[in-house]
Amino acid sequence: MGRAILITILLLVAMVFVSSVAAGVAGENSSLLVSSLFILCTAIWAATDASKIEINKYKTGLSGPVAIFFGAVILWIIVFPWYLAVRKRVLAGEVPLKATGAVPQAAVASSIPFAPSQAVSPPSSSGLSSDALAQLEKLAQLKEKGVLTEEEFSEQKKKLLSM
Repeated sequence: MGRAILITILLLVAMVFVSSVAAGVAGENSSLLVSSLFILCTAIWAATDASKIEINKYKTGLSGPVAIFFGAVILWIIVFPWYLAVRKRVLAGEVPLKATGAVPQAAVASSIPFAPSQAVSPPSSSGLSSDALAQLEKLAQLKEKGVLTEEEFSEQKKKLLSM
């Protein structure tokens, strides 16, 4: 964050210098124009850079390029150095990716009618009942989808076959 603040301060000093030179040459209104253009250009750079490094895929606290653009235009002194600090961490590989839409196994298991933690009804004495066979097929599907590990599948299969 220290380097981001230093860069921001240097950019501010450059902006003030260019604005004062412009005010001396072209009048007071040019100072405001130069400052506005400076903020707009750095906001556009931050937004395009955020899009290029796909900032919205990371857990950064920044929602995306559009939010970075408007944030930098409105609160440049806060958002721009924050973006620079986050950018440095993303490029260094220090920021974890957001969840890829994967659902935790506990949530999947609780949403399926037959989950590994539930009891299995015993089959009839003449072999596997159609219910037990259906449960065995369901177990195989859960294993194929990656909800059950090989060990969990084997354990549940043994329970089904031993009853």
